[in-house]
Amino acid sequence: MSTNPNLMPILTRDQARAIGSRFYFTNKTCIHGHRAKRYTANGHCVVCNDLHNAARPPEPRASRSPSRRRSRQEIRDANH
Repeated sequence: MSTNPNLMPILTRDQARAIGSRFYFTNKTCIHGHRAKRYTANGHCVVCNDLHNAARPPEPRASRSPSRRRSRQEIRDANH
């Protein structure tokens, strides 16, 4: 079994699933040209995933506000 420069063994997705690994590396480039490890769960390139997440706008502050948490708690209490 050969390895990549980052010392990750070359595995197929099925092999990674079999050993319970979160990532696998095939030494093949993704559609955008990254030669990086991939997520076993969905096969996505880790670099592409990081770039996608960095480009997303941050979560609106309103959804994290204390009043919103209080409202959710009030709904839970009313249902019980």
